[in-house]
Amino acid sequence: GNSIAKKYKKLASHNLQSFSDVGSGERGSGHDDHKVVTGTSWKEYVLFGTGAKNSDADAPLTKGLLRKHVPDVVSLAEQGGGEVIFSRLAPKTRIEAHCGPTNLRWTAHLGLVIPGDGSKCRIRVGMQ
Repeated sequence: GNSIAKKYKKLASHNLQSFSDVGSGERGSGHDDHKVVTGTSWKEYVLFGTGAKNSDADAPLTKGLLRKHVPDVVSLAEQGGGEVIFSRLAPKTRIEAHCGPTNLRWTAHLGLVIPGDGSKCRIRVGMQ
């Protein structure tokens, strides 16, 4: 099929050098994100916003869906109001509980490739 997960796996495997270490300064925000990571590796790939390629050739399906269904998010990122990214965590990587500098940013997480049955992968928001 033509699923986003398959496209992401292809992008991630062929363009791993294009994924930057989180907190490397290659995108407009998240400069301190590396401070909350323990374990092996947390990498990111910018789709929209500071650090993104000026082409849809890298992730045409994902970018097309985002442009169609959340155009305001794409527009905001393109105007410097944040980024839309793929985030890749290596096995046994943990992101410690943390807060952003402001509540003006919306963060959404969607697992595209989850190892095994997913029983050991978790995300916590607040005390939930």
